[in-house]
Amino acid sequence: MALHGPHYTGLNMHHSDIHRIRRGLNDSHADAVIEGLAANPSALGVKVK
Repeated sequence: MALHGPHYTGLNMHHSDIHRIRRGLNDSHADAVIEGLAANPSALGVKVK
């Protein structure tokens, strides 16, 4: 277990996101969000060295 945190006993990722999957969301949507955040970190208050 990474960093010895509490053991998670909730739903797995597929089950927790099934309603999103049924609406047509997929990895390309998550990729677009990640790319958008990475393109402009200062918008999140992240200081770039």
